[in-house]
Amino acid sequence: MGSSREEMWDLSGEIREHEFDQLAVYLVRDQHVDEASTDNRAEASLPRNLVVKASQDLGGNVSTVELFCNDLVI
Repeated sequence: MGSSREEMWDLSGEIREHEFDQLAVYLVRDQHVDEASTDNRAEASLPRNLVVKASQDLGGNVSTVELFCNDLVI
């Protein structure tokens, strides 16, 4: 059986919104996006200082992405 710290960060099961808010280090609120103008709402609704890129560590596999900040996170 894992330690309580490991169990605390095991988010593989269902997690409720208020539980996520308590565990999150930094919450990034979505920007409003016109649904008809984009194919990828998740990426389009990110704040402008955050960018999603394919992970280079895993050979650029498109299904694996990383989130980068190109400015200060305040």
